[in-house]
Order: sequence, then C-alpha cells, then structure tokens
Amino acid sequence: MRILKFFFTSLIGALGLGVILFFFGREIVLVVGGAMLKSDFNSLLDQSFASECVQQFGYAQESYNQIRFLSPRNYNLEVVCADFVDTPIKISEKQLPLLVNKTSTTTGFILNSDDVPNFIQLHALGRTMWVYTDGGNIRTNYLTKADLDYEAGPESACSAYNATCCALEMESGVGAVITTATDCPKSCYAACSLRPTVLSFNSRPGFDPSERVVEVRAGEPVTLSYVIANGKSDVFAGQLIKDEQISWLQRIQALFRGQPGQHELGLSLPVTVTVDLGDGTSWQGQLLQDTFDHTYDCANRICFFQVRLTASDAAGVLSADNELAKMVVKVNR
Repeated sequence: MRILKFFFTSLIGALGLGVILFFFGREIVLVVGGAMLKSDFNSLLDQSFASECVQQFGYAQESYNQIRFLSPRNYNLEVVCADFVDTPIKISEKQLPLLVNKTSTTTGFILNSDDVPNFIQLHALGRTMWVYTDGGNIRTNYLTKADLDYEAGPESACSAYNATCCALEMESGVGAVITTATDCPKSCYAACSLRPTVLSFNSRPGFDPSERVVEVRAGEPVTLSYVIANGKSDVFAGQLIKDEQISWLQRIQALFRGQPGQHELGLSLPVTVTVDLGDGTSWQGQLLQDTFDHTYDCANRICFFQVRLTASDAAGVLSADNELAKMVVKVNR
C-alpha cells in the first residue's frame, strides 16, 4: 500500500514539476527570443556599413540597416545600399531559439532615417510576444503592440510572410497573393488548396498530340474520355511534399495554436466535371474518370469546335486552365 501511495505521489509530483517547467520554459525561450531581436536591433542602430556598399558595388552611396526574416525562425542582419535596394548585403545570419517562431505576416525591421514603425509577433507553445519599434526604439509587450501605423517590413521570401509558394498547376492559393515575395510573387499565398487535376483528356478518333485537333465527319460521334486526380492518389507522390517537410516542432506549435499547419492541403469532394463541347452544349458528371459520346452538326463545309474540360471540387476550387484540358474538334461535311 505504501509503495502504491509513493508511486502515485511521485507521479503527481512529476506531472506538477513538468507543468511548472513547461510554463517557465516557454516564458524563458520567448523572453530570450525577444531579447535577441532587441540586441540585434540596437547593435545595428548606431553602426554604419557604408564601406560594404563600396566593396560590393564599387562606389560610395547612402545606406541603411535592416533585420530581415527569411522564414519563421531564420533572419539576417543586412545593410541596404541606396542604389541597390533589391540586393541587400548580409552582415550575419541569426536564428530564433528552439520552439520560438515568428507568426505574423510581417518580415522584420528597417532602420532608416524615416523611423517608420515595424513589428513582428513571436509565438512559443501557446504564448505570444509582440516586438515593435516606436520612435526609433524597439520594445516588447505580451498583451499587444502600440497603436501605430506599421509597415510590413523588408521584402523577403514567401516563407518570411508565414505563407507558401503554391504550385498553381496543382494548387489554388487561399486569400490574396503576396506580390512582394521575392521568390514567387505570383503564387505566394497564406495557404494552398489542392486543385482537381486533369491527368488526361482524350478522344476517339485520336488527335494529333501537338495540335490536339480531332477530325470527324458530320453526324459521326466523337468519343471523349478523361481522368481526374482526386488529390489522394500516388500521382502526387514527390510533387506535393510540403507536409513531409514540416518538423515535429512545427507540428507541436500548430497544436498549441489550435489550428492546422499552414501548408496542409486538402480537396473537398465530390468533384464536378464539366465539358464545354463548343457548340452551345455541355456535358457534366461527377466521376473521376468517364467516357461519353457526342455528335456534332455542321452547316458549312468545315466547322471547328473548341472543347474545354473544367473540374471543380465542393469548395469551388477549379482545375488549372491548361492545354491538357482542351482540344479542337474539326467536323467535315
């Protein structure tokens, strides 16, 4: 009985100690993360790296310093030369402490004569800290940032905005595109939703693969067939690997935020397939692969009909509008 009592007492004590260590630990790493940024900001505040511009570009010019995030944890200390603002010079590389991530869509701090305020939000296991500039000074606050007219920070890679580059042939961006992303300005979104993907769209009689034109005689049926990927088949293996690149630490962070990771992909079933037959009629189905016949009328010696296949999931996400989903039917009288 004593042994059992000792076991449960030890277990409760260990759990209590674990909870205490958890809460104190996350406070410590969050404070360390904020202190790192404040120290780096202040170290850049009164330093001039104008000589770096001379060495890099061959002549003297005005410059300013910045802290630019490249991802939720990694950031650079940089000098920006006035004539080459798109090519900042790296002074050093830094990384936030373990378990600390930047969760805001802002990208860092610009230290120039304008003193325009910037901010970022740090997150560690359910705890949040704001780091912001005010009148050229950098401050931290657990509750909120000061009510100022903030700018987003320096232009950076898509991941620095806590966003992701979508593969637009297979994915649809969620929200507004972030055009200031330096690596994918046309496809940087807060999240990507998997598109229905047209794997094949063929005809019988067959068509020339280069021109995608099928010839039939008036009154002769043409057989159309298609195959749509539902987003869960092996066809995507090796192409959509963003979930596999999320570390266990990021998954823990996502759990404490109470939301799925930003890179999580999904397709809302069922998929609706619509084929515009080009003659004012259309065909519709909900199978991922199907075959059907259609007969064209032609009042002239030769008629051309543009055929296009579109697939949409239950959320209204459309398949990509590419050449694979189109063909031309040439009808001869």
